[in-house]
Order: sequence, then structure tokens, then C-alpha cells
Amino acid sequence: MKKLNFLICLFLSLHVACKSSQKPSLVDSGVATNELTNDSGDSLRKADSLKTAAQKAAFKSYKLNSTYSVIDTGWFNCGTMEGLYAIVKQNGQNTDTIHLGIGMQEIESNQYLYLMLTQCKNSFETEQPSPGILYLRPYQYVISSTEKRYLLDTAITGFDSYKSAPNVINKKIYFWQYIKQSDNLFNVNAAVYNPETGKTVSRNLFTNDLNDNEHIYPPFEKDRKVIFDWGNKSWKFSFNDFQLLN
Repeated sequence: MKKLNFLICLFLSLHVACKSSQKPSLVDSGVATNELTNDSGDSLRKADSLKTAAQKAAFKSYKLNSTYSVIDTGWFNCGTMEGLYAIVKQNGQNTDTIHLGIGMQEIESNQYLYLMLTQCKNSFETEQPSPGILYLRPYQYVISSTEKRYLLDTAITGFDSYKSAPNVINKKIYFWQYIKQSDNLFNVNAAVYNPETGKTVSRNLFTNDLNDNEHIYPPFEKDRKVIFDWGNKSWKFSFNDFQLLN
């Protein structure tokens, strides 16, 4: 009897030991694999979420001035024309895409001059743009305030968005004015526009073919004088009554 009990115990112990040494069944293996896959999936989803959050956090809107906020910015390109753009918002609403390099020039409180950008319409715009680059080109100068907004060339004559190079000095807009004579021949004037009165005063300087592609500098102030430089020529005007001084 003791011998029989010993054999039974030996059989049971061997059976349990063998079973415990077996590899997990396919069901067990499947459960383990699913658990691992779920963990990996969660990690990937978390990584994607962090990446998306980082991309969104890469740009933070900021106040450009007392009226406008910049909500996005980047590089624009249109053939040989390129620069920085900014999408600006006024009073919580998207207003314009502007040339950030030129910026917003304050005329007076809550009134600004800026260069608006528009879609670039050339053959190369079908090319795949690089990330962060928009196909845009300079379009029109805008005068904007909390009350109204209008294009500068609708208020004055002889204004060219590419060649007039306006600059705000003492609440007035000084610019190069072009009065067409024939084909590409223009009378080139020094001019000033007063947004408050709506009046423009101009002084004729010379006649020129605008196909010369001369680099044109904006008028600027120095020693209480307004100076217009064209190539190696320079004209100085009185600050108050815009009289030629040389």
C-alpha cells in the first residue's frame, strides 16, 4: 500500500512539473502580444500628440501694436520677390496678410499703413512649395483704422505699389509719384499725402524711363528735413511746407 501511494505521488509530481515547464499556449501568447501591442500603440499615440502640440506651440500670436495681433508668420516667395509675411488680426477678426519686413507704419493713433500681399499668379506657382513657404506677392498699400480701411492708390494719383516706396513721417505719407507722359516715360515727383485732409502736394524732379529698374529708396527724415534719394541724386525738402531746399 505504501508502495502504491509512493508511485501515485511520484506520478502526480512529475505531471505537475512537466506541465509547469511547458511554453504558454497560443491563447496565452496572444494575450501577451495584445497587451504589448496596446502599450506600443498608446506610446505612439502619445508621441504623436506631443509632436502635434509642439508644432502648435512653435508659433504664439503676439501684439504687433495696440490694434493688431500677428496670428501666423513665415516666408513668402514669388519668383524674384520674397520676404516675411504675417497674418494679422484686428479686433478678433482676420484682416490681412501683410509684408512683415515693411511692417505697419503708424500714421496716428490706431491708424496704420501697410503693404498687403496676395496670391502669386505665375507658372511656377504649380510647383510644390516648401514647408512654411507661401506663394504670395506684394499687392497694394492699405490705410487702415478702427473706423475704415482703404487702398492708398484710390486716394492719390500716380502711385505705384512697387516703385513709390511710401514712408510715414509726422502723420503724413511721403512717396515717389509717377505721372505718365508716353509709354514708359514718366514725370517723377516727390510727393506727400495727408490722410487727415485727403490732399496731395507734389514737386517735379525729373523725367525717367521706369524700365531702368533703378533701386528706389523710401523718403526719410534727417535734421528736420525730408530727403528723397535717387541714385547719386538727392533732394531735400522743408519739414513743414514741403519746399525744395536745394
